[in-house]
Amino acid sequence: MENKIEKILLKYGYNKITLDEAKQELLNLHLVSYSVAQQYAEFCVRCDREKLPLIKIEDYIKQYCC
Repeated sequence: MENKIEKILLKYGYNKITLDEAKQELLNLHLVSYSVAQQYAEFCVRCDREKLPLIKIEDYIKQYCC
């Protein structure tokens, strides 16, 4: 976790963001990741019930992000 916080600090510059702000951003990233994983799991269940083929999570994310 410390390595990820350091990457966030480097991204914004040490003078532009505090350690607490970096920690909060890291927590926000976790929540987004969890949310996407939850949506993908629900998608997989629906596909299974309807006998539809599954897609990779990367492709699922691309549908909504790009």
